[in-house]
Amino acid sequence: MPEVPEPDGFAEKFFDFVADHDGPSLAAHVHRKATEEQVRELLRHRTIYHLKEADHTTWVIPRLSDRVKAAVMELQFDEYGGGDPNLLHAHLFIRGLQDSGLNSEYGAYINEAPLEVLEENNAMSLFGLNRRLRAASLGFLAAFEATSSGPSRRMAQGLKRLGFPESMIEYYTEHVEADAVHEQLAVRTICGALLEEEPDLHDDVYFGAWTSLDLEDRYAERMLKQWAA
Repeated sequence: MPEVPEPDGFAEKFFDFVADHDGPSLAAHVHRKATEEQVRELLRHRTIYHLKEADHTTWVIPRLSDRVKAAVMELQFDEYGGGDPNLLHAHLFIRGLQDSGLNSEYGAYINEAPLEVLEENNAMSLFGLNRRLRAASLGFLAAFEATSSGPSRRMAQGLKRLGFPESMIEYYTEHVEADAVHEQLAVRTICGALLEEEPDLHDDVYFGAWTSLDLEDRYAERMLKQWAA
């Protein structure tokens, strides 16, 4: 894990911390080079998270103070479709899978998911279900959101290049705008409020953020190496 920035000016330093992280990009590969079969394999792996999208963060809510809890709920309300079941992000992914001829039943592809995918999902569950790791959960969320908008745009462009159904493309275009808002909310409002109340959790927030970045890197490295071979 790289050196953690000093606590002052948290939001700006957090965004710099994420921006300075230079890992391999699956979205860039999908944008320009990936084959249809490679993207289908990627989508099958992504079902392990996207079919229960945002649920890991919901687990941490009872373990937060009222102020932080309310901030997380603002983000989660959007993730869960603003009260419309047809607009849940997980439902949008289901629709895209079905139109792409893929199985949308949760766990359908669990046996082909690589270790790195399982590690990522287990880390989110571990953080969300343990009060002592609540700051790591929110740091994971913040890094996840702060690295989603640009890659989602590249994913959408790659899917369009390969002729995937519009519903699958729309899942990613939805995240271009939504996650540009969510990253600000997750970093400034959610993590910011937490650290105002409990500044001693500063390093835990960064631990969660680094975990998010590192696990995604390891998955990307595995798949890019596999596809190159």
